[in-house]
Amino acid sequence: MPEARQATLRKAFDSTLSDPELLAEAKKLGLGIDPMPGAGVQRIVEQLYQTPADVVAEVRAIMRPK
Repeated sequence: MPEARQATLRKAFDSTLSDPELLAEAKKLGLGIDPMPGAGVQRIVEQLYQTPADVVAEVRAIMRPK
């Protein structure tokens, strides 16, 4: 993804999670919002994609309905 697009999406994501109206509505509904900056989310996703294939296969086998 082009860096400019990534920066725009990250800014929008971060702005949304700090929007006072969103936070007020979430509080009214009893929803906890603990925002993580977009860069933090990206790090987690990158780590998930580095999960070894054998570990993914084991988890899939465990999670399959019997």
